[in-house]
Amino acid sequence: PDVSWFQQQLQRLGYTTPQNGTLDRATINVLAAFQMHYRPALHDGQPDAETAAIMLAML
Repeated sequence: PDVSWFQQQLQRLGYTTPQNGTLDRATINVLAAFQMHYRPALHDGQPDAETAAIMLAML
């Protein structure tokens, strides 16, 4: 999925993140926080398939 999708899912999951479709520092930080909580093995703030799968499983 694209960055907009990740931003939308983060917002649906209760995270405050920009909704601009850009992988900016704020989005990276929020995505890293999500990953740190739900996938601590890799929390680099980069949108990837495993993070997307975790988000989908939660919704």
